[in-house]
Amino acid sequence: MSRIIIATIKRNYIVSKRVFPWSFIIARVLMGIYVSVFAFFTFKYMFDGKTESHFLKYSNGIDYISFVVLGAGLYTYSISVIMNVGRSLMLENIEGTLESILVSPCSRLGYFLGVFFEQIGRSSLEFLIVIFFSLYLGANIEIENTIPLLIVIIITTISLFSIGIFIATLMLFLRDTYITQNTLFIVMGLVSGVSFPREYLPNILYYLSYLSPLSYALSLFRGVMTGQNILNYTKEILDIFVLSLAYCLFGLLWLKCLEKKILENTFN
Repeated sequence: MSRIIIATIKRNYIVSKRVFPWSFIIARVLMGIYVSVFAFFTFKYMFDGKTESHFLKYSNGIDYISFVVLGAGLYTYSISVIMNVGRSLMLENIEGTLESILVSPCSRLGYFLGVFFEQIGRSSLEFLIVIFFSLYLGANIEIENTIPLLIVIIITTISLFSIGIFIATLMLFLRDTYITQNTLFIVMGLVSGVSFPREYLPNILYYLSYLSPLSYALSLFRGVMTGQNILNYTKEILDIFVLSLAYCLFGLLWLKCLEKKILENTFN
């Protein structure tokens, strides 16, 4: 598997270096900054810097500005990772190399890992830009120990990678990227609690949020970034691992079934 990972990293790096659309990075960074700035001005000038009493209860004591800007930062990172991994198979299809991958005996998981590792630097850069910008908006970030923060980022990244595998298979099944990815990101942003606590959602959407690992990752990330103990979020960590395993296994098994149909249609 290591040979597949390294080969995929090398190939994707060469492609990205030559023809990578940097507008993708700029667009995602600006989106995260826009969400933060919009929330800042809304909070300061429309709501006069005040929130209702239920908000602090739902947000575990985190103030509104910190809640939103940290959510926007992790949401930007999530979109970047999921989109890069999720679009991989459809890009292979567009470039005419999908069938070559499907008929080869290479590890599918190794291929996805190669795609993931090649793009992680760009995704992290986008994430850091939005987080550093949030400091100027008055976010109360209190990192007492960097080790729990690194653990949280690793756990979150694993969950995003798993979602990316599932989305890659879904896009290949639908033979579409634009509508699928945009619908997914809108739904994730709505139900996962990026800009407001999930408790404000209608019941049907609130229960739908339980299917999103990002919901738990946001709670975990905000807690650690504001000085809370990571051990207080044991349930969230367990939920993230369970959902990540489910998305990863389902995506790979579905891809295996889909491969046969694609190859039959191609060679028949």
